[in-house]
Amino acid sequence: MSKTDFCVFIGRFQPVHAAHLKIMEEALNEAKELVIVIGSYRAPRSLKNPWTYEERVDMIDRCLAPELRERVHYVHARDYLYNMLNWITGVQNAVAQVVKNGSVKMIGHFKDDSSFYLKLFPQWTLSQQPNFFGANSSDIRDELFDANGDMSRVANICSPYLADRLTAFRETEAYAHQFIKNYKKKWEDAPFPPTFVTTDAVVVQAGHVLLVKRGRNPGKGRYALPGGFISQTESILDSCLRELKEETEIVFPKSELKKYEKDSHVFAHPYRDVRGRTITHAHYFLIDHLGPLPAVKGGDDASEAIWVPLNDLALLEENFFSDHLHIVNYFIRRER
Repeated sequence: MSKTDFCVFIGRFQPVHAAHLKIMEEALNEAKELVIVIGSYRAPRSLKNPWTYEERVDMIDRCLAPELRERVHYVHARDYLYNMLNWITGVQNAVAQVVKNGSVKMIGHFKDDSSFYLKLFPQWTLSQQPNFFGANSSDIRDELFDANGDMSRVANICSPYLADRLTAFRETEAYAHQFIKNYKKKWEDAPFPPTFVTTDAVVVQAGHVLLVKRGRNPGKGRYALPGGFISQTESILDSCLRELKEETEIVFPKSELKKYEKDSHVFAHPYRDVRGRTITHAHYFLIDHLGPLPAVKGGDDASEAIWVPLNDLALLEENFFSDHLHIVNYFIRRER
Protein backbone atom coordinates (compact mmCIF):
# COMPACT_ATOMS: atom_id res chain seq x y z
CA MET A 1 0.00 0.00 0.00
CA SER A 2 1.47 3.33 -1.07
CA LYS A 3 1.96 6.04 1.52
CA THR A 4 0.19 9.38 1.56
CA ASP A 5 2.58 12.19 0.67
CA PHE A 6 1.81 14.39 3.68
CA CYS A 7 0.09 13.96 7.02
CA VAL A 8 -1.12 17.02 8.97
CA PHE A 9 -1.18 17.02 12.78
CA ILE A 10 -2.66 20.05 14.53
CA GLY A 11 -2.16 20.78 18.22
CA ARG A 12 -1.02 23.26 20.83
CA PHE A 13 1.43 20.79 22.41
CA GLN A 14 1.45 22.61 25.76
CA PRO A 15 3.50 20.52 26.39
CA VAL A 16 4.14 17.68 23.97
CA HIS A 17 3.73 14.26 25.62
CA ALA A 18 3.94 10.55 24.88
CA ALA A 19 0.55 10.37 23.12
CA HIS A 20 1.51 13.22 20.79
CA LEU A 21 4.79 11.51 19.95
CA LYS A 22 3.03 8.20 19.31
CA ILE A 23 0.61 9.89 16.90
CA MET A 24 3.56 11.50 15.13
CA GLU A 25 5.13 8.07 14.71
CA GLU A 26 1.84 6.69 13.36
CA ALA A 27 1.62 9.63 10.96
CA LEU A 28 5.06 8.88 9.58
CA ASN A 29 4.07 5.23 9.13
CA GLU A 30 1.13 6.40 7.01
CA ALA A 31 2.80 9.27 5.16
CA LYS A 32 6.14 10.20 3.68
CA GLU A 33 6.28 13.53 5.53
CA LEU A 34 4.56 15.10 8.53
CA VAL A 35 3.39 18.69 8.81
CA ILE A 36 2.95 19.70 12.47
CA VAL A 37 0.72 22.74 12.84
CA ILE A 38 1.42 24.34 16.21
CA GLY A 39 -1.49 26.45 17.40
CA SER A 40 -1.76 29.49 19.68
CA TYR A 41 1.15 31.14 17.89
CA ARG A 42 2.32 34.26 19.76
CA ALA A 43 -0.36 33.78 22.40
CA PRO A 44 0.57 35.46 25.69
CA ARG A 45 2.21 33.17 28.22
CA SER A 46 -0.45 31.85 30.57
CA LEU A 47 -1.44 28.76 32.52
CA LYS A 48 -3.00 27.44 29.31
CA ASN A 49 -0.15 28.51 26.99
CA PRO A 50 3.09 28.47 29.01
CA TRP A 51 5.49 27.89 26.10
CA THR A 52 6.23 29.86 22.96
CA TYR A 53 6.10 28.42 19.46
CA GLU A 54 9.90 28.20 19.32
CA GLU A 55 10.07 26.40 22.68
CA ARG A 56 7.46 23.87 21.57
CA VAL A 57 9.27 23.20 18.30
CA ASP A 58 12.44 22.55 20.27
CA MET A 59 10.60 20.20 22.67
CA ILE A 60 9.15 18.11 19.85
CA ASP A 61 12.36 18.08 17.84
CA ARG A 62 14.43 16.82 20.75
CA CYS A 63 11.92 14.06 21.53
CA LEU A 64 11.75 12.64 17.99
CA ALA A 65 14.20 10.05 16.75
CA PRO A 66 16.72 11.51 14.25
CA GLU A 67 15.41 9.37 11.38
CA LEU A 68 11.90 10.77 11.94
CA ARG A 69 13.00 14.35 12.56
CA GLU A 70 14.24 14.83 9.00
CA ARG A 71 10.74 14.07 7.65
CA VAL A 72 8.96 16.63 9.86
CA HIS A 73 7.95 20.21 8.99
CA TYR A 74 6.81 22.79 11.56
CA VAL A 75 4.33 25.57 10.79
CA HIS A 76 2.22 27.76 13.06
CA ALA A 77 -1.33 29.11 13.34
CA ARG A 78 -2.66 32.00 15.41
CA ASP A 79 -5.78 31.80 17.54
CA TYR A 80 -8.90 33.56 16.27
CA LEU A 81 -11.35 33.11 19.13
CA TYR A 82 -14.18 34.95 17.42
CA ASN A 83 -13.55 34.16 13.77
CA MET A 84 -13.31 30.45 13.01
CA LEU A 85 -13.05 31.10 9.27
CA ASN A 86 -9.85 33.09 9.87
CA TRP A 87 -8.43 30.21 11.90
CA ILE A 88 -9.29 27.64 9.23
CA THR A 89 -7.74 29.86 6.55
CA GLY A 90 -4.65 30.32 8.73
CA VAL A 91 -4.19 26.56 9.06
CA GLN A 92 -4.72 26.03 5.33
CA ASN A 93 -2.17 28.73 4.49
CA ALA A 94 0.32 27.29 6.97
CA VAL A 95 0.06 23.81 5.45
CA ALA A 96 0.33 25.29 1.95
CA GLN A 97 3.76 26.65 2.88
CA VAL A 98 4.98 23.05 2.87
CA VAL A 99 2.55 21.17 0.64
CA LYS A 100 2.87 22.41 -2.93
CA ASN A 101 1.38 19.27 -4.46
CA GLY A 102 0.72 15.68 -3.46
CA SER A 103 -1.82 13.78 -1.37
CA VAL A 104 -2.69 14.97 2.15
CA LYS A 105 -4.43 13.39 5.13
CA MET A 106 -5.04 14.61 8.67
CA ILE A 107 -4.31 12.69 11.84
CA GLY A 108 -5.62 13.23 15.35
CA HIS A 109 -7.62 12.04 18.35
CA PHE A 110 -11.09 13.18 19.41
CA LYS A 111 -10.26 13.97 23.04
CA ASP A 112 -13.35 16.05 23.89
CA ASP A 113 -15.38 18.98 22.55
CA SER A 114 -12.16 20.91 21.97
CA SER A 115 -11.28 18.46 19.17
CA PHE A 116 -14.12 19.65 16.92
CA TYR A 117 -11.55 21.25 14.59
CA LEU A 118 -10.77 17.80 13.21
CA LYS A 119 -14.08 18.03 11.33
CA LEU A 120 -13.29 21.40 9.74
CA PHE A 121 -11.04 20.17 6.93
CA PRO A 122 -13.15 17.87 4.71
CA GLN A 123 -10.53 18.04 1.94
CA TRP A 124 -8.22 15.89 4.07
CA THR A 125 -9.10 12.29 4.97
CA LEU A 126 -8.95 11.85 8.74
CA SER A 127 -6.85 9.12 10.32
CA GLN A 128 -8.47 8.88 13.76
CA GLN A 129 -6.19 7.70 16.56
CA PRO A 130 -6.94 6.24 20.02
CA ASN A 131 -6.12 7.94 23.31
CA PHE A 132 -2.63 6.55 23.71
CA PHE A 133 -1.49 6.19 27.33
CA GLY A 134 -4.37 8.36 28.62
CA ALA A 135 -2.02 11.35 28.30
CA ASN A 136 -3.45 14.86 28.49
CA SER A 137 -1.57 18.17 28.33
CA SER A 138 -3.97 19.93 30.70
CA ASP A 139 -3.30 17.24 33.36
CA ILE A 140 0.43 17.76 32.94
CA ARG A 141 0.05 21.52 33.36
CA ASP A 142 -2.07 21.01 36.50
CA GLU A 143 0.63 18.86 38.06
CA LEU A 144 3.40 21.17 36.89
CA PHE A 145 1.97 24.40 38.30
CA ASP A 146 0.52 22.95 41.49
CA ALA A 147 2.98 23.36 44.36
CA ASN A 148 1.97 19.87 45.53
CA GLY A 149 1.82 18.38 42.03
CA ASP A 150 3.17 14.88 41.39
CA MET A 151 6.06 15.25 38.96
CA SER A 152 6.50 11.47 38.81
CA ARG A 153 3.16 11.34 37.01
CA VAL A 154 4.49 13.86 34.51
CA ALA A 155 7.62 11.78 34.02
CA ASN A 156 5.49 8.74 33.18
CA ILE A 157 3.89 10.36 30.14
CA CYS A 158 6.79 12.48 28.90
CA SER A 159 10.17 11.57 27.52
CA PRO A 160 12.98 11.64 30.12
CA TYR A 161 14.41 14.75 28.43
CA LEU A 162 11.07 16.54 28.57
CA ALA A 163 10.33 15.52 32.16
CA ASP A 164 13.68 16.95 33.27
CA ARG A 165 13.06 20.12 31.29
CA LEU A 166 9.58 20.59 32.76
CA THR A 167 10.95 20.14 36.27
CA ALA A 168 13.52 22.87 35.61
CA PHE A 169 10.82 25.08 34.08
CA ARG A 170 8.68 24.63 37.18
CA GLU A 171 11.52 25.81 39.38
CA THR A 172 12.37 28.90 37.34
CA GLU A 173 9.04 30.22 36.00
CA ALA A 174 6.35 31.86 38.15
CA TYR A 175 2.69 31.63 37.17
CA ALA A 176 -0.61 32.50 38.80
CA HIS A 177 -1.74 28.90 39.38
CA GLN A 178 -2.16 29.29 43.14
CA PHE A 179 -4.02 32.57 42.68
CA ILE A 180 -6.50 30.92 40.31
CA LYS A 181 -6.84 27.90 42.57
CA ASN A 182 -7.65 30.12 45.56
CA TYR A 183 -9.99 32.25 43.45
CA LYS A 184 -12.03 29.23 42.36
CA LYS A 185 -12.05 27.82 45.88
CA LYS A 186 -14.15 30.79 47.00
CA TRP A 187 -16.96 29.51 44.77
CA GLU A 188 -16.82 25.85 45.77
CA ASP A 189 -19.99 26.07 47.87
CA ALA A 190 -22.04 27.79 45.16
CA PRO A 191 -25.01 25.68 43.96
CA PHE A 192 -23.64 25.83 40.41
CA PRO A 193 -20.47 27.09 38.68
CA PRO A 194 -20.57 30.90 38.55
CA THR A 195 -20.71 32.97 35.38
CA PHE A 196 -19.13 36.41 35.70
CA VAL A 197 -20.14 39.50 33.73
CA THR A 198 -17.73 42.31 32.91
CA THR A 199 -17.42 45.34 30.66
CA ASP A 200 -14.47 46.57 28.59
CA ALA A 201 -13.92 49.89 26.83
CA VAL A 202 -12.27 50.10 23.41
CA VAL A 203 -11.43 53.80 23.01
CA VAL A 204 -9.78 54.88 19.75
CA GLN A 205 -8.59 58.33 18.69
CA ALA A 206 -6.30 59.40 15.86
CA GLY A 207 -5.06 55.87 15.16
CA HIS A 208 -4.38 55.11 18.84
CA VAL A 209 -6.18 52.78 21.26
CA LEU A 210 -6.32 53.35 25.01
CA LEU A 211 -4.86 50.47 27.02
CA VAL A 212 -3.89 49.84 30.62
CA LYS A 213 -1.28 47.65 32.23
CA ARG A 214 -2.81 45.37 34.82
CA GLY A 215 -1.56 45.96 38.33
CA ARG A 216 -2.82 42.67 39.78
CA ASN A 217 -3.13 39.00 38.97
CA PRO A 218 -4.29 37.41 36.83
CA GLY A 219 -2.26 38.96 34.07
CA LYS A 220 -0.24 41.37 36.19
CA GLY A 221 1.84 43.58 33.89
CA ARG A 222 -0.11 42.61 30.77
CA TYR A 223 -1.72 45.08 28.39
CA ALA A 224 -5.50 45.10 28.72
CA LEU A 225 -8.59 47.11 27.94
CA PRO A 226 -9.88 49.28 30.77
CA GLY A 227 -12.80 47.43 32.31
CA GLY A 228 -14.04 45.29 35.14
CA PHE A 229 -16.98 43.62 36.81
CA ILE A 230 -20.46 45.06 36.37
CA SER A 231 -22.12 46.58 39.41
CA GLN A 232 -25.60 45.24 40.24
CA THR A 233 -27.00 48.78 40.42
CA GLU A 234 -25.87 50.30 37.11
CA SER A 235 -26.44 49.78 33.40
CA ILE A 236 -23.83 47.97 31.35
CA LEU A 237 -22.78 51.14 29.54
CA ASP A 238 -22.55 53.13 32.78
CA SER A 239 -20.46 50.34 34.30
CA CYS A 240 -18.15 50.45 31.28
CA LEU A 241 -17.73 54.23 31.57
CA ARG A 242 -17.14 54.03 35.33
CA GLU A 243 -14.38 51.43 34.90
CA LEU A 244 -12.88 53.46 32.08
CA LYS A 245 -12.71 56.57 34.25
CA GLU A 246 -11.41 54.69 37.31
CA GLU A 247 -8.60 52.90 35.47
CA THR A 248 -7.43 55.64 33.09
CA GLU A 249 -8.63 58.92 34.64
CA ILE A 250 -9.39 60.05 31.08
CA VAL A 251 -10.32 63.73 31.06
CA PHE A 252 -13.51 63.36 29.01
CA PRO A 253 -16.75 63.60 31.01
CA LYS A 254 -19.08 60.58 30.79
CA SER A 255 -21.77 62.50 28.97
CA GLU A 256 -19.36 63.40 26.17
CA LEU A 257 -17.87 59.93 25.92
CA LYS A 258 -21.34 58.48 25.38
CA LYS A 259 -21.66 60.59 22.23
CA TYR A 260 -18.66 58.80 20.73
CA GLU A 261 -19.97 55.25 21.20
CA LYS A 262 -20.00 53.58 17.79
CA ASP A 263 -20.61 49.92 18.50
CA SER A 264 -20.83 47.22 21.16
CA HIS A 265 -20.49 43.47 21.19
CA VAL A 266 -20.63 40.56 23.63
CA PHE A 267 -17.53 38.36 23.82
CA ALA A 268 -18.26 35.03 25.45
CA HIS A 269 -15.70 32.41 24.47
CA PRO A 270 -16.01 29.74 27.20
CA TYR A 271 -12.28 29.76 27.97
CA ARG A 272 -11.48 33.45 27.53
CA ASP A 273 -10.68 33.97 31.22
CA VAL A 274 -8.67 31.66 33.46
CA ARG A 275 -10.80 32.60 36.49
CA GLY A 276 -13.87 30.91 35.06
CA ARG A 277 -16.71 31.56 32.64
CA THR A 278 -16.62 35.31 32.07
CA ILE A 279 -18.81 37.16 29.57
CA THR A 280 -17.79 40.69 28.68
CA HIS A 281 -19.79 43.48 27.07
CA ALA A 282 -17.31 45.59 25.11
CA HIS A 283 -18.16 49.12 23.97
CA TYR A 284 -16.32 50.81 21.13
CA PHE A 285 -15.77 54.57 21.32
CA LEU A 286 -14.32 56.36 18.29
CA ILE A 287 -13.32 59.88 19.30
CA ASP A 288 -13.18 62.17 16.27
CA HIS A 289 -11.90 65.10 18.31
CA LEU A 290 -9.06 66.78 16.37
CA GLY A 291 -7.11 67.96 19.39
CA PRO A 292 -4.33 66.12 21.22
CA LEU A 293 -4.91 62.71 22.78
CA PRO A 294 -6.71 63.10 26.11
CA ALA A 295 -4.48 62.90 29.16
CA VAL A 296 -4.65 59.52 30.93
CA LYS A 297 -3.16 58.03 34.07
CA GLY A 298 -3.31 54.56 35.61
CA GLY A 299 -5.80 54.27 38.47
CA ASP A 300 -7.64 51.69 40.58
CA ASP A 301 -6.11 48.29 39.72
CA ALA A 302 -4.31 49.55 36.57
CA SER A 303 -0.64 50.36 37.09
CA GLU A 304 -0.47 52.45 33.92
CA ALA A 305 -2.73 53.89 31.21
CA ILE A 306 -1.28 54.49 27.76
CA TRP A 307 -2.30 55.41 24.21
CA VAL A 308 -0.85 52.81 21.83
CA PRO A 309 -0.62 53.32 18.04
CA LEU A 310 -2.74 50.74 16.24
CA ASN A 311 0.17 49.68 14.06
CA ASP A 312 2.13 48.74 17.22
CA LEU A 313 -0.46 46.22 18.42
CA ALA A 314 1.09 43.33 16.49
CA LEU A 315 4.41 43.98 18.25
CA LEU A 316 2.67 43.64 21.64
CA GLU A 317 0.68 40.51 20.73
CA GLU A 318 2.40 38.24 23.24
CA ASN A 319 1.93 40.74 26.07
CA PHE A 320 -1.86 41.03 26.12
CA PHE A 321 -4.22 39.77 28.78
CA SER A 322 -6.90 37.21 27.95
CA ASP A 323 -8.60 37.91 24.60
CA HIS A 324 -8.31 41.69 24.73
CA LEU A 325 -6.31 41.99 21.52
CA HIS A 326 -8.97 39.90 19.77
CA ILE A 327 -11.60 42.34 21.03
CA VAL A 328 -9.69 45.37 19.76
CA ASN A 329 -9.18 43.73 16.37
CA TYR A 330 -12.87 42.89 16.12
CA PHE A 331 -13.90 46.54 16.23
CA ILE A 332 -10.97 47.92 14.23
CA ARG A 333 -11.55 45.51 11.34
CA ARG A 334 -15.25 46.33 11.27
CA GLU A 335 -14.39 50.03 11.17
CA ARG A 336 -12.14 49.54 8.17
